[in-house]
Amino acid sequence: MIKKTILAAVLISLTVSTAAFAKDPVREHRRTSYLAFGQKKIMLEAPLGMCFLDETNEEHAGPLAQIKALMQQQLRGVVMGIFSDCYKLGSIGTSPLAGGPEDIGAVVWMNPEIGESTAMTAADYLDMREASLGDHARAFVTGASSALIDEKPKRTQNTATVTYITTDVVDYQKNVTTGIIAASVIENVPIDFILMHNGDKPDPDRTGKQALMEKFVDQQVVLNDVRQ
Repeated sequence: MIKKTILAAVLISLTVSTAAFAKDPVREHRRTSYLAFGQKKIMLEAPLGMCFLDETNEEHAGPLAQIKALMQQQLRGVVMGIFSDCYKLGSIGTSPLAGGPEDIGAVVWMNPEIGESTAMTAADYLDMREASLGDHARAFVTGASSALIDEKPKRTQNTATVTYITTDVVDYQKNVTTGIIAASVIENVPIDFILMHNGDKPDPDRTGKQALMEKFVDQQVVLNDVRQ
């Protein structure tokens, strides 16, 4: 029996052709995205080496909509943006074992689960999310044949993070997803960031990726002058 979670389905059910991608070469500006969260527009910058899929690009719009729909089946918010390796966007949708992108990330607006915005202070909001982040991760990976989730989230000034590892069979091949979920609040908007590494074994740099995620969230906070 082949088991396949929604997360695994993201990797194999979508195709952005490499020919189409060639029409839209990688440029630095594709690392930055301005997203509207209700009445607020927030500037986000993808991690180094990663780019946002572009909804205004007709070649990306359809696959991006499908990725969002798939992921939202196991999320409690709205997927606002997807980012991946700038030079592998053309192979999104293929199995990572067949040369597809190893890393894919998402920006999730925690509305309606939390609300369009929150009146809580950042510290109080993160206290609340830290207490429930493990349960949130378990709901996110529901359906995986096996899942290992941190017993206790890690907390910094700007985020609470939890990591997980799931194992599934994708296209008759073993697929291991090492994921990080980071909760934060930017300009009073509750936002989760997700980063997934896919391959035939767990990410050997799981701790390093968690530290990278923390720095990534810190960067978003600075970009939007959250504390000023």
